[in-house]
Amino acid sequence: MKRFSLILLYIFSLLLLVEVSFGYLGNWIVQGEAYSYDRLKQERRDIISDSQERVAANLDQGKKGKKRKYRVEILHPYLGYVIDYHDDECPDIGFCDERMRSYKDLLQGKDFLEASPERAIVAIIGGSFAYGIANNSADGKLLQALSSFPQFDGKEIIIYTLATGGYKQPQQLFAIQYYLSMGAHFDMIINIDGFNDIVLPQAENIPFNTNPFFPRMWHQRIARGSENRLSKSFQGLLAYLQEQRSNTAEQMNKSLLRHSPTWNLVWYLKDRSIQQHISRTESEYLKKARNVPRVKSRMAIAGTKFQVEDTDLALKHIAAFWRRSSEILYATAQAAGIEYYHFLQPNQYVKDSKAMSQAERAVALLEGNTLIPPYKEGATLGYPYLIAEGKKLKASDVPFQDLTMIFKDNDEMLYRDACCHLTGKGYGYVIDEIVRSIISKELISD
Repeated sequence: MKRFSLILLYIFSLLLLVEVSFGYLGNWIVQGEAYSYDRLKQERRDIISDSQERVAANLDQGKKGKKRKYRVEILHPYLGYVIDYHDDECPDIGFCDERMRSYKDLLQGKDFLEASPERAIVAIIGGSFAYGIANNSADGKLLQALSSFPQFDGKEIIIYTLATGGYKQPQQLFAIQYYLSMGAHFDMIINIDGFNDIVLPQAENIPFNTNPFFPRMWHQRIARGSENRLSKSFQGLLAYLQEQRSNTAEQMNKSLLRHSPTWNLVWYLKDRSIQQHISRTESEYLKKARNVPRVKSRMAIAGTKFQVEDTDLALKHIAAFWRRSSEILYATAQAAGIEYYHFLQPNQYVKDSKAMSQAERAVALLEGNTLIPPYKEGATLGYPYLIAEGKKLKASDVPFQDLTMIFKDNDEMLYRDACCHLTGKGYGYVIDEIVRSIISKELISD
């Protein structure tokens, strides 16, 4: 028994040594900060949530007795594309999330709730970043923040997330105008955008001779022949990688070893490998797709001609289009008696906008990796034009706030990919700043 006890003590001491030296020290070296189970757990939740929005995922999360429900992008005659959720708990408007599913009994077969003095209806519009604001922050964070508005005191707050991946102007503008025409009522519209508006035209439209103001990858959505085959191949691989990343995160959160620093380090390294594969896939697709022979441009695919020889001039026109769309949105909101607030989302490629640890730089900038983030150039070149047009927005009395420097002095790990998305904590900081600036009326110029 003494020998057996001694052996157990040796084994325990060895495991403890591994956890301390390899686990804690390894996490510090790789991530640039002390090991935190809660932080890594939240990061995995963000990955899972993001996957459910971007990939055809099981939306009922495995509940017994329910059929699997999937989301799929479909063409829309006015908005470019929306999501078909194949889910009878969702309103039939092409947008949905868990919060909107909970309104089923309130809606009673309608798509939108009617105006009521006891109710405040808020629309969140934009792309995947805006969707993250609405859904990927801490549980109850957004609802609690909105309830602090004096004008909403004592009211039931209803949130419509009219945002989805890749949306850019004029899709936000058209969505609001279209649903108002259908009889929708909103008390407040919060528009959080900018990245898609300036980056996606450069990366996904102009190189394919498609007008930058068309929905992202419009040529892909209605393409034929070799171009469409390449697109389907890419989409299939990307969906597989996103689902693999989500499954790995979910398995780790359920693992018996989920509290082990060493096992968390193994997961972290595996997740970074998958993420790099995703970035590589996106870059390779954009490179290959530009070399695919295309039929002579037609109006339905390419839209009107757009001058792109002068990059500065092209970016100036794209940013001005973004500004004008917001001005029209504001005018639309005013005419309907709706409060409107516009925010330029932060991004890691804006110069000096984020204090970053080595670990965050590896994730957010792919630093130390031979890969070049597919959207880095577009954001680096384009954001100065958005910032300049944002000043014009504020000068024209549109309630606007530039959030690009919100993380200037914050060295916490808040970016979770090399595109534009934040951790739940990061989205929480943005929500706090949105609410603070609206209440303080900083968005309104003197």
